Amino acid sequence: QANVRSFPYLEYKPKTLAGQLAPPPQRQQMADVPVGVLQMAMHASDDIKSTTGVFDASLGARSNETSGIAIKQRDRQGETTNYHYIDNLNTTLRHVGRCILDMWPKVYDGTRTLQIMGQDGKVSTTEINKPSMEQDETGQAVEMLENDMSVVANFGVTISVGPSYDTLRQEAVDGMIQTAQSWPKLMDIAGDKVVRSMDWPMADEIADRIEKTIPPELRDKDEDSAQSTTVDTPFGPVPQEQLPAMLAQLKQQMDQMGQALQEAESGIQKAQIDAESRVRVAEINADSRKDVEEIKGWISMLITKMQPPPALTAAAFDLGENTEQSDTRPVGPQPMDQAQPGTSTDEGDVGPEIAQ
Repeated sequence: QANVRSFPYLEYKPKTLAGQLAPPPQRQQMADVPVGVLQMAMHASDDIKSTTGVFDASLGARSNETSGIAIKQRDRQGETTNYHYIDNLNTTLRHVGRCILDMWPKVYDGTRTLQIMGQDGKVSTTEINKPSMEQDETGQAVEMLENDMSVVANFGVTISVGPSYDTLRQEAVDGMIQTAQSWPKLMDIAGDKVVRSMDWPMADEIADRIEKTIPPELRDKDEDSAQSTTVDTPFGPVPQEQLPAMLAQLKQQMDQMGQALQEAESGIQKAQIDAESRVRVAEINADSRKDVEEIKGWISMLITKMQPPPALTAAAFDLGENTEQSDTRPVGPQPMDQAQPGTSTDEGDVGPEIAQ
């Protein structure tokens, strides 16, 4: 059972051959591979390397190339001979990107937060289809969608091939260190970028401290725009340097609106005063008319009470007529003591003047 189980030791019965003790049983080594087979395998390996263009140096093995430039040239040679594999992969990735862009508006049709991986491998979050207020050409606030994914199907897809970000960073560090050795002033004007490209702990913190020692005039516009902070406003994120101008414009608009509001309030107050004045004048006129009508009623009543009796009115009327008709002689019968001689005193005997 030694071929199927593991024993700490194997027991055997000693044997003697011609009076001599025989040795214990021993395992026999297998036969070596023939040299011809090994040579054929080596030839096959060389044929594969020659066909694919990937030699030992391209895989990181030590070869006759000792300098860095020679090793890089060998790597590039291996990449060139296998370019059709990478090209087919890029074609596939480009088609996958077009499929994703076609499905994107149907899947991401609302506001949500997504994770995005940058070129340096860092993951950040961003919001898509986020409503925000922006100013149009006329300066009016218009509601827009930030990172609108409903129109993403109108974009194209581009695939770029090259070394990874880590490889590029390592090559950049080597180049910058060599440049700094020949030109030390590089650390004074771009030391933060040199240190930030290095791959060791706390490189970013040290780079931030070095960046504070670099004069602002040595920074380019891209760095200033990248370092400029933004402020969230109702019109969307606004760069900090543009905030004073926007605040001044908003203040001017608020002053204009306040002035217009004051004018409107003064107009409203004036209209209220005019309305109250009209109501008061109408009340006074109504009271005056009421008093006049009341006085007229009293006067009518007084005039009615002051009318003379009908008999007195008729007598006064007759008296007025007789006075107008007579010149020197009185109207009617004369008294007895004043009667003319030869005239009759009888009431029925009336002279011709009186009859008239």
